[in-house]
Amino acid sequence: MKPWYAHYDPGVPKEAPAPRLLPEALAETARRFPKKVALEFLGRRLTYAALWREVEAFAKGLQEAGLKPGDRVALMLPNSPQFVIAFYGTLLAGGVGVNTNPMYTPRELHHQLRDAGARFLVILDQLLPRYLEVKGEVPVEKVVRTGIQDYLLFPKNLLYPLLLRRKGEAPKALEGIPWRAFLRPGTPRPVPLDLDDLALLQYTGGTTGLAKGAMLTHRNLSANALQVRAWIPDFREGEEVVLGAIPFFHVYGMTVAMNLALLGGAKLVLLPRPEIKAIVEAIEKQAAVVGVPDPYRGETVAAFLVLKPEYQGKVSEKDIERFCRQNLAAYKVPRIIQFRESLPKSSVGKILKRELQKEVAAKR
Repeated sequence: MKPWYAHYDPGVPKEAPAPRLLPEALAETARRFPKKVALEFLGRRLTYAALWREVEAFAKGLQEAGLKPGDRVALMLPNSPQFVIAFYGTLLAGGVGVNTNPMYTPRELHHQLRDAGARFLVILDQLLPRYLEVKGEVPVEKVVRTGIQDYLLFPKNLLYPLLLRRKGEAPKALEGIPWRAFLRPGTPRPVPLDLDDLALLQYTGGTTGLAKGAMLTHRNLSANALQVRAWIPDFREGEEVVLGAIPFFHVYGMTVAMNLALLGGAKLVLLPRPEIKAIVEAIEKQAAVVGVPDPYRGETVAAFLVLKPEYQGKVSEKDIERFCRQNLAAYKVPRIIQFRESLPKSSVGKILKRELQKEVAAKR
């Protein structure tokens, strides 16, 4: 017996099921649970049967727009029905998804679209101004624009654009094919797919330079979702509810929320902009510890902290040092302790420790 099996939770199998093509797996879920709710989005519900029809319609729209197998389709969307439909529709049509962070600046967007060679871009209409800044410098040939209102119930679908206008957030320039006009009801042309075909370009955080596109196959994505499923032995297919708060444009969110839910027949509750107190509090709890050059030790420890509001003005650097001395070996105690209002981060939220190291080195 492998030694690590002893550390598995009760009920966790020693092996996960064999991977399947993601579009095939979703089609099977839709056949098994056609009337079950697949997506819930701000009051709107889509059954698995309805979701699969939308996926097919998007895939057919791509094919009629000239998509060839292997073409890149960039998705610059929040957690929404459009993200799910566009991702699975891209795979069904034989394309490759490119997860694109909605927080990207025009410079970051320019790099990713060029690096990925994206021919298609599916984008939230509020984000269009950023694309328009780089239009003509990127290989995108077709733009599909969509808005949150496209999947809202009446009267929210009419009121939402008015709300954006009142807040000054409505897009001033609209470009591209509207979402509903792009969809083509019916069955797309079958495309032969292999488990080892490229399915997704997932860009790294760019902490050591320019972001790089990690190449993930259908096998990679399917196996990962099935592995997560295996770690939840009491997961009840067709009965669970999964909260989709973690962003799907991060591969972790795509795996543990979106793909896990949809391949298991769960109801996926989509939050395009989660504003939950617990999430905010968790984000506010930040710290980074880095090594910085030291002439005596070679390298010494520097700690940078962002205090939660309730501790500001009440905790000092000496308090932190005292706590560390009580709980850490002497060589692990930070020699440099700094409180900061924020920490430098990449576009996907990773703390840029190299930037902190440079700051300290410049002052020594």
